[in-house]
Amino acid sequence: MVLAIVAMAAFFLSIDLTFVNVALPDIRQRFGASASELAWVVDAYTVALTSLLVPGAAVAERFGRKGVFLAGMALFGVASLLGGLAESLPVLILARALMGVGAGMMLAPAMAITAMAFAPAERTRALGTWASAGALGLALGPVLGGVVVAAIGWRWAFLLPVPVLGVALVAGMRVLPRGRGPAGVPLDVAGAALALVALVPIIAALIEAPRLGWSSPWVVGLLLVGALLLLAFVAREATTPPPAFDVRALARPAVAGASLVLFASYVAFMGVLFLATIDLQVIAGLGPVRYGLMLLPMAVAYWLMSRAGARLTAAGPAGMAACILAGLMALVAAFAIPAAAPSTVPWTLTALVLMGIGNGLVVPVSAALVLNALPDRSLGTSSALSVVARFAGGAVGVALIASALGSADTLDAGLTWGYWAGAAAVLVLGATGGALLLRARGVGQRGPVRADRSGIDPGPI
Repeated sequence: MVLAIVAMAAFFLSIDLTFVNVALPDIRQRFGASASELAWVVDAYTVALTSLLVPGAAVAERFGRKGVFLAGMALFGVASLLGGLAESLPVLILARALMGVGAGMMLAPAMAITAMAFAPAERTRALGTWASAGALGLALGPVLGGVVVAAIGWRWAFLLPVPVLGVALVAGMRVLPRGRGPAGVPLDVAGAALALVALVPIIAALIEAPRLGWSSPWVVGLLLVGALLLLAFVAREATTPPPAFDVRALARPAVAGASLVLFASYVAFMGVLFLATIDLQVIAGLGPVRYGLMLLPMAVAYWLMSRAGARLTAAGPAGMAACILAGLMALVAAFAIPAAAPSTVPWTLTALVLMGIGNGLVVPVSAALVLNALPDRSLGTSSALSVVARFAGGAVGVALIASALGSADTLDAGLTWGYWAGAAAVLVLGATGGALLLRARGVGQRGPVRADRSGIDPGPI
């Protein structure tokens, strides 16, 4: 029952990353939304989710994992209801943000709750089931969303999960295990607050820059505020015992490099999906069901390549390096091919498949690199970092690409600019991450870490 509840939550959280792309044309038509407003509909969820991961985990460890998880589920359900009933675009964006807050509150303690419910010998299979539920949600989200949007309208994509979440909430109150971090560990309130707000000004500046102008005092000011908040967060977490998130892990080239690669992978994942939605539904005129079916080859490619990536991981550092290189090349090509080719369905479908191949190769291997580059006693830091890097990359990717899209005079030109912007971002991020990985010694080999090199507070597992 515990696994069913946690896996169901992962399923719905993943669906909400992708289903809204299917509904964007209908939302655009209903509210007369611009490209930047559509970007807010997508990014409000991702930014809120990403921002809540670090403070959510800290609060769950201090006050109880079960309570935070169930509060997040209740908020997610209420926000879904609000989104389904929204009569204006600001209310819909607010609902998406509240859904992201609820999702972050559920995701932060989910792994720990799963681990508490199972004996050590059973945890690997249980966590694998939990992760598979999330992957299934990513794959089925566009298809289910397409069927729902075509049959009964985009609002029901928000409303249908509400009764299921209600049943899961009641069941969770009865069966989820209680647990928290070690007693007496203080909550890093300042660090959690900085993590909560640091990403928002940067995303806002990227999305609104085409409308306000890159030299606008608002855009420059938001970018400056975001940079200062990030610096303040890093400074705070590097000097506070115990921190909400131990940023000293990023001093290791293997950790920093793999995190940048994960960041790039979700720039591609969310960015290609955002552009393909406009390309296939707005320009090519595909209905939501046909669009959802167009994403199935991407999901299959992701699944097949993730299995291949797992096998290459077992081959050691050389296999990992080959996997990451091939995956990054596929992700760059996923943007570059439709940018250089005419705007047609076959080229867009090719880009989606390449994106699935690239992410399938990159994500499992890079996540394993982050975990293997840190000692087991830092499992909390390494797990949080691999998740935050991906969702932050998705939020920044959509904002950056929407900014390029909105800067063009026509939609066709905007798509081309958006694809080229995505290719450049993945190329720079991937090259930087790869260079850091090349500097690392013994990547992929778990072993004892000398105390003078660790610099990582053991913390609770």
